[in-house]
Amino acid sequence: MKSYYRSKLRKHLAINQAQGIRHELTSEFHHLAEQLCRQWLVVHHQADEFAREKLTPEFYHELSHQMEERSKALYYKGDELVGHALLLQDGELLRWLYFGRETAVNDSLYIYVGWSVVHSAILLGAKQLELGLTTYPIKQDLGAQLEPIHIALRGTSNFINTFVGWFYPLLNRVPPIHNRNVFKTGIRN
Repeated sequence: MKSYYRSKLRKHLAINQAQGIRHELTSEFHHLAEQLCRQWLVVHHQADEFAREKLTPEFYHELSHQMEERSKALYYKGDELVGHALLLQDGELLRWLYFGRETAVNDSLYIYVGWSVVHSAILLGAKQLELGLTTYPIKQDLGAQLEPIHIALRGTSNFINTFVGWFYPLLNRVPPIHNRNVFKTGIRN
């Protein structure tokens, strides 16, 4: 990493270390489903970015049972669960699906979580890591490269479908992607 990004990351990691924040990977979290859902709702209600769905305690409970040994990360301050990052390993791909925390504060926890997700991907032998659809600046500081998302649209009638392909690009311009050159030997886009 270039010195600016490295020193920024070290500063935030030191803050978390001083607060006694630690993380562990576990696939057994069904007994925490209610708390994990509450944590996710704290983040969901604060977000002003893209929101896909609303999770339930049943979602967390079933995911723990159905996905078995695919890893999930929990974050502790001492023995208190202060947050979680829901990770799902799919072969050589590790996906960071959701993040939740006990309180809606602007502190260094999210940066620590991002770092630990990257660290976990390395430990788990993932060859690819997807970091999700929100909080791009922080993820870019960790070295993430943005890629455009392509979607397919279809209306309820053929008449509407005729115009969707013409008007959608006019009304929804894709902003230019400005990836950061975080690494000393990184590729600049």
